[in-house]
Amino acid sequence: MGVPSSAASYAAGQDLAPAALRSAGLLGQLIASGLQVHDDGDLPHQAWSPDRDHPLAQNAGRAAASVRQLADRLHPLLARGDIALVLGGNCTIALGVVAALRRLGAGAPGLLYVDRHYPRPGRRGAHAAARDQRMRALSIGELNPTRCAGDPAALARFVTSITRILAATIH
Repeated sequence: MGVPSSAASYAAGQDLAPAALRSAGLLGQLIASGLQVHDDGDLPHQAWSPDRDHPLAQNAGRAAASVRQLADRLHPLLARGDIALVLGGNCTIALGVVAALRRLGAGAPGLLYVDRHYPRPGRRGAHAAARDQRMRALSIGELNPTRCAGDPAALARFVTSITRILAATIH
């Protein structure tokens, strides 16, 4: 399932990732690795735009709506036992995935989170640095789809890396 949203970001661009990953052959590689794949399509497209009325929480309403839509659409898939691959978009997709997992009321969920970068602690204080450490713990390697933009060979290597990780984790 794709979540083509950059509404909660600091600039547009992340919203293009689901289509780019599909066009780079992600689904075909997952199938070739022996996984059953059903593409559940995309949620509505949301591109970031300046929200001058809310400079400290730009596009919060649209971002929250996207998180709710993802949780609502993902929950039935997970409830029937499917393994979901959610292509984002920005980091808020993790909130929608966790919300859907929590609705199941099951034990501790399995979550593989790949981000374009590691959050870096800065002058934001101890709380933000602790959150960044938790995010690093959820990230895997320096798999960076943003660096692949405009480079089909690099994007293909990224897709192959993700396919190997998913296939090894699921099989």
